[in-house]
Amino acid sequence: MTDPQQAPIFIHSLFRSGSTWLFDRFRRSLAGYWCYQEPFHEFLINLKDRPEDVLAIHQQTSQELRHPALNKPYFYEFHAVREHIAASFAKCISFDSFFDATCCPAFADYVGKLITHAPARPVLQCCRSFGRIAFLQQQFGGAHLHLWRNPRDQWWSYQINDYFDITGLAILNAERVPEVVAQLREVVGFVPIHRDTFAEEYALLAKFPLDAEQRYLTFYVLWLYSLLENRRHGCCDLNIDRLSQDQGYCAEAATRLAALGVPGVDLGQCAVPQTQFEPSEIDYFEKIEQRARALFLAAGHAADDIAAAHEMQQAAAPAPSGSAQSGRRAAFAARQVAQQYTNRMAKGFAALYVNEGSSGTGDSGRVHDADMEVEHATLMRLEETLVRLSDERGSVSTLLEQQQHWVEKWHMGSSEAQAALTAVTAELQRLRAEAAHVRQSSEESQVLAATLRQQLDHERARSLGAASRLGELDREIGALRAELSAIAMRHKTEMTAALFEQQQVLTAAWHPQLEREREKAKSAGIQSAALQIRLEHLQSALDSAQAHEAGARSQLDTERVLRSEVEQRAGVLERQNTELRARYSAVEHAHTQVVAQLAMVRAQLAVMLTSRSWRLTAPLRWVRFQIGLLRSQGLASRLRSLFKKLARALLGRMFRWLETRPRLRRAGAALARRLGLEARLRSLYRHWWLPSMRAAGEPVAAGVTANTDLSAPRSAIEGQTPAQGAPMLSPRARQIKTWLDAARRSHLGGP
Repeated sequence: MTDPQQAPIFIHSLFRSGSTWLFDRFRRSLAGYWCYQEPFHEFLINLKDRPEDVLAIHQQTSQELRHPALNKPYFYEFHAVREHIAASFAKCISFDSFFDATCCPAFADYVGKLITHAPARPVLQCCRSFGRIAFLQQQFGGAHLHLWRNPRDQWWSYQINDYFDITGLAILNAERVPEVVAQLREVVGFVPIHRDTFAEEYALLAKFPLDAEQRYLTFYVLWLYSLLENRRHGCCDLNIDRLSQDQGYCAEAATRLAALGVPGVDLGQCAVPQTQFEPSEIDYFEKIEQRARALFLAAGHAADDIAAAHEMQQAAAPAPSGSAQSGRRAAFAARQVAQQYTNRMAKGFAALYVNEGSSGTGDSGRVHDADMEVEHATLMRLEETLVRLSDERGSVSTLLEQQQHWVEKWHMGSSEAQAALTAVTAELQRLRAEAAHVRQSSEESQVLAATLRQQLDHERARSLGAASRLGELDREIGALRAELSAIAMRHKTEMTAALFEQQQVLTAAWHPQLEREREKAKSAGIQSAALQIRLEHLQSALDSAQAHEAGARSQLDTERVLRSEVEQRAGVLERQNTELRARYSAVEHAHTQVVAQLAMVRAQLAVMLTSRSWRLTAPLRWVRFQIGLLRSQGLASRLRSLFKKLARALLGRMFRWLETRPRLRRAGAALARRLGLEARLRSLYRHWWLPSMRAAGEPVAAGVTANTDLSAPRSAIEGQTPAQGAPMLSPRARQIKTWLDAARRSHLGGP
């Protein structure tokens, strides 16, 4: 499934850890999950021949096991899709392939059909899966949750019946078990048995003798293994004890589930029982838990992982309560009686187990023979000695494993830190380039915004000037209209007066006066036409001003829209700049953390290299290095290298010995010359002796070559003339003299 919201959800837990309560929470969720309860339960093999039997496990079982009341049978979902999965379920799914899913070819096909044929998002609540987490993650992906409980309460909850302790033996009976489980088999004396059906195996496992201490040891090893496996594979952690005590933890757990894509699960109203143990019981449990942790260390598990798991156990332990002292004493007495009964029952089963093995009936041929009976009795008598020897062996092997672990961890951490540092550096450079680009874009946007603001201010000024001019034109037009009206009224008045006067003086001076009046009327008409032309001109100017004002207002609206767009773009750029600065700060912080981690790893490596254990194990590392060279280069190559080293050392000693005996050297040179070996010895001197002298820091004359006469004194070879009466010095003495002269020159500052 590619959709994360539809990916399967796996819940990994041990028995009696509140898994049925969490299963019921998912089943009742409004998010609509399709929940499978214990999909690897051995009882599901009945789906093929008797499918209706799986629905019979319901209310009575819930009451007996103190489970929450379920609204449907436990295996209702399996019955609903039985036609798709019934033929795929096989016996090896439950326990045989508990630690290695490849032991059972039907396992992957069965889980795939459960997921494929689920009507809604599938939830697989598993109590038999913590040994196969890596396989499930690789094959099916999805979200993986780890539900766990404090081991002491959980083990006492196991004692509700015999089934749960027998399932622990069934897990030990698995194929290809890890090293710690193999060691646990030896400690409790368990020999694997395999039958065609689980019912036959169950009948034999029920007779295997385990006292209370061995039962808790078996349970705690499986409990610790489950915790380590879930932590190693990164499963989401859910502690049922804290869900019962801390409401804040419930809210935090719900938030973590939602972040994983698992919403709608109500984790409230959890009330798992928690016991207040007496000090003697706590000591009893701690001794057994220490033995179990020693088995893990001897099996090669890292001490840091074991310590972290122990801290988780202590942090999640139930808090002391104010329960009545009398009630606590009564509960303690009841638990003691239960332990005594368990031990007596184990002794009875041990006798029955041995008798059945010695009688030659039943399954003694495949379970126990006479030798196994003796070995079982020996293991029972020497249990404490075996634990002590196991602890001692574990301490020695742990020392070597820790050294190897630290070396591998440093190499891994160094490579991972270097890769992380490279990635962070590349990301930092990319973010810096992006920030520079954004900064440049922001600056360009700011310049553009400033330019637009200037243009907007200029247009605003022009618009205000146009509006002011328009107002002046309106006032001027009003004045002209008033003047025109006044002139018209005056002209009308004058015309009326002229007509009246004309009537008065018509008789006396009709013709001259008429001419004058005509001229006057003509003049008034000319003046009226001029005023009309001026009015038309002013009207045209007014229309032009109004058109200009409309254009200015349109341009002003355009500028406002452009300014809004610029401001929006500037806001987006500012937000991007803020985000980039935050990302840059996060990358800087991550870079600082990586550098700090790298410094811490280097400091740890330095401490390890200077530790006593590192020096003590130097011979072992040298032997391992030589073995690696032998494997990579071959025996012949290593023998040649060894011969060369021995020959070089032998020749070096010979040359040093001859160096202090000039006469013998000259005699040897003359003999070599007569025998024709001088050239060969000169070649050896050049290729073997001179490089060793230079490597040792001894002074060698620049004139010493392959043609140098080896029979001459060394002072002559090196071009030196010994002082009168000066003794001949050995090479070591000359080296010491050279060091003293150098120290004297550096101290006195002279030649």
